Amino acid sequence: MNRSHPTPWILLLLCWLCACQGERNYFRQEVTMANWASQHQTGLVANDSIIRMNIDSLIRADNDTTLPDYRTRNYYKARKPFIWISRTDIYPQLTDTLLTILEGVRQYGFAPQRFMTDRVRNDLAHLDSLQFDDKDYQLDKVLARLEYNLTKGFLRFITGERFGYMNPEYIFNRLDRDDKYPNKVVFRRVFDIPVEHPDSAFFEKAFNLTGTDETLSFVEECRPKSDLLKALTARLDSTNDKASRSRLMANMERCRWRLLDQPENHEKRVVVNIPAFRVWAFDRDTAFSMKIACGAKRTKTPLLTSKINRMEMNPLWIIPRSIIEKEVIAHVDDSAYFARNHYFIRNKQTGDTIPPQELTRSILMNPNYMIAQERGAGNSLGRIIFRFDNAFAVYLHDTNSPGVFRRDNRAVSHGCVRLERPLDMAEFLLNEKNPKTIEKIYYSTHVNLKDKERIDKSKMLSSLPLSPSVPVFITYYTLFPDENSSLQTYPDIYGYDSVISRYLTNYE
Repeated sequence: MNRSHPTPWILLLLCWLCACQGERNYFRQEVTMANWASQHQTGLVANDSIIRMNIDSLIRADNDTTLPDYRTRNYYKARKPFIWISRTDIYPQLTDTLLTILEGVRQYGFAPQRFMTDRVRNDLAHLDSLQFDDKDYQLDKVLARLEYNLTKGFLRFITGERFGYMNPEYIFNRLDRDDKYPNKVVFRRVFDIPVEHPDSAFFEKAFNLTGTDETLSFVEECRPKSDLLKALTARLDSTNDKASRSRLMANMERCRWRLLDQPENHEKRVVVNIPAFRVWAFDRDTAFSMKIACGAKRTKTPLLTSKINRMEMNPLWIIPRSIIEKEVIAHVDDSAYFARNHYFIRNKQTGDTIPPQELTRSILMNPNYMIAQERGAGNSLGRIIFRFDNAFAVYLHDTNSPGVFRRDNRAVSHGCVRLERPLDMAEFLLNEKNPKTIEKIYYSTHVNLKDKERIDKSKMLSSLPLSPSVPVFITYYTLFPDENSSLQTYPDIYGYDSVISRYLTNYE
């Protein structure tokens, strides 16, 4: 359709706007047009109250549940001004451009009709041809549908572009029941990455700019700028396999989430990608990676961002209550188990150590007692740990079971991330690569702590703060570039791709 000049429906709107005298009741004017008169179609009346009634009917019939859908309904329930049919600067060129943008969601694997494009184009065709002879295509109904559907489709698009088409914080933190609370529904938090969310200010801005000459610049402002998203989008068009397309779309969605901090913001950073079972360390133009082991499916490693601020040599492992209740308590009568694992039990108030032979279930369940594992060789944390603030008490650390790195599936831990070459990580994290400091780290992590007479205390380090601290990002991508920027495919070990795909069906 050639829409380079205002079509009759645009002229109709302009006539209404000129006839109104500063009031918002634009549609109470009787409008006659020469071409209508020639066809004996004079005296047609458009009434804003009737349009409102028709929009109310649309609201009652709308059961869609995305946030933009709620915002659309609330906007019109509040009797806010019309957006699309009350502005003098809505010309066909802009309308067509907006529809073209919405129809461009095909490149994401989405269906344009989920953004109301089919309904809008159908109603625009009736306005262009002045066909209002059907009860479902009366002027007031057509205008109501255009107003409502343009807003709904456009809000869906700009909200998805700006913040993602699903809320990862809400969705992922309602996946796993916390079995510590058997009598009530409590979920384990597995997503703790600060992300931006659409708020009232965003939607107010959207409503103010939509339908103006700033609409298209607002669209560009909302679009994500991720290079990975561009690379994944380019692959989607040539990918026909359903599973491969789902994987692409899930990782494309991850790229839309607006993280408050991004790895690319830092020259020096550590990036863990759980599905890859690898960690990457970047510093300016250099990078290296190593294998990791991470949380098992029942004890997932949480996704988070923080800063590594300290390394600790020969750490003491204080066993979490969850592990005591699930694993240790079963061995309450087996003193050999405690000896074999180098566990000791201590009263936190008095400092007294309890012999394993005197243990009872009530002592193990008492929070005034702690169970810890001796420092040094055989400790589950290994000989060095890298600490950073987080709500889960998970860290990067060495391991006393290096054989795990020979396995393909290394989802084995209680949540912490085990490193294949922890001393390489230690050297990387140092701001100044002082040879004496590096030698002390090596000595401290290899010396036999039980042979106290031979320990050279001048070479021993117990803790070393990092200044500056180094950002760490624990992420989850099943398509992710390696250190050579080549995209690699990884297994969806926690099933998160499936979770994302389920929510993206709202737009397919």
